[in-house]
Amino acid sequence: MAQHFDLNALEKSFGGCDEEPFCSHIFLSTHSGHGVFGLEYSEQLRMSPQDLNTPDDYMEFLHVYRHWRVLRLGAQKRHWLRQLAKQLSSGLQEFKDYFIEVSILLRYLQVHDWDVDKAADAICATARWRKEHLPALGEAETGRCSAAIVRECALCRFYVRGFDLRGRPIVYVKFHHEDSGHYQETLNYVIYVMERLVAVLKANHEKEEPDGKAAVDCATVIVDFTGYATGNRPPMKTLLAALRIFQEHYPDIFGDVFLYKPPQRFCLLYYAWQKVHCSSCLSLPTLKGRAKVTLVTSLSQWRSIAHSYFDYTKLEACIGGEVRQPFTSKTFLSKKVNGEIFGTEFEAQALVPEEKRQRVSFSSVVQKVEEIAETPVIHHEPLEPEGVVSSTINAITWIFR
Repeated sequence: MAQHFDLNALEKSFGGCDEEPFCSHIFLSTHSGHGVFGLEYSEQLRMSPQDLNTPDDYMEFLHVYRHWRVLRLGAQKRHWLRQLAKQLSSGLQEFKDYFIEVSILLRYLQVHDWDVDKAADAICATARWRKEHLPALGEAETGRCSAAIVRECALCRFYVRGFDLRGRPIVYVKFHHEDSGHYQETLNYVIYVMERLVAVLKANHEKEEPDGKAAVDCATVIVDFTGYATGNRPPMKTLLAALRIFQEHYPDIFGDVFLYKPPQRFCLLYYAWQKVHCSSCLSLPTLKGRAKVTLVTSLSQWRSIAHSYFDYTKLEACIGGEVRQPFTSKTFLSKKVNGEIFGTEFEAQALVPEEKRQRVSFSSVVQKVEEIAETPVIHHEPLEPEGVVSSTINAITWIFR
């Protein structure tokens, strides 16, 4: 049979691997606008999803089944992804709007070697984790960040800025400022930046078209060790917790990771870490999936890498680029692009002109004072001294409002 047929495309009853049943309504009615004649069932199947449990689930996962990235997968992988989508439609109660994205499902499947059950368990675990930890971000999407996130961001150590030559967003990590020493606040800010990164990738997916190019579904990380000192590095407990968050709840989101000019002691520690992780049964967190870590130890090595992967005009000056505008937390946390903060990175935010604040002229203040003077006086009971001060402050605030 294998000599004459592709077993992945042959029905299981004939010894193949295709377990998707034949559905008459798809065969008789599904087409792309030019009628059903000229189409065979496999092509029609790519245009129409399998029936889900309920009409709501059907509509909710419709775009997953028909997405061009899914249709480009091989028959077996396409089946596994659709099976995962169908399984989540009945088993996942929250965060469906987050997990029904094709890129999210693909990342979980790829990092778990296309095991549908393991991927589904990991997604459900992440859903529970998100329910517990995302409320700490508050109203960050509107620019109203908590004081803890503002403090951590002001250290300028972790943010999304610009894109590389492949269209991947660039994540900068720096160790030039002293660590804040706040374990949970640091992790909350890590989660905030990762949510910003996911939103940037999602915004790019919405702009993509099936033009034959590989989809951009991961980020490039540059870890800048300029100014590194032991006191600037977060404690190992914090670093391990952050790595575990990346591994378990944002799997396969990093592509290339460049460690720029790490100290020699760090290089030795990194190589030792790799040996321990590969040779022992210890459950040490690491970057699974496509992540490729490169230690950049010389200027010539970095020039070669930068020439291949980056546009010098869009790289920060601290790593040999031409961008001299410093990162500012206020812009990153609050400036909107087309009315949105999430889905944008710092470079796009920095290009947005500052909003002009309404200035209060002296004449307008005088006019308001005159209007107050012309209003009839209403006699009240005498106020206590504290009440007089309070009412005076309120009046001044109202005048300059």
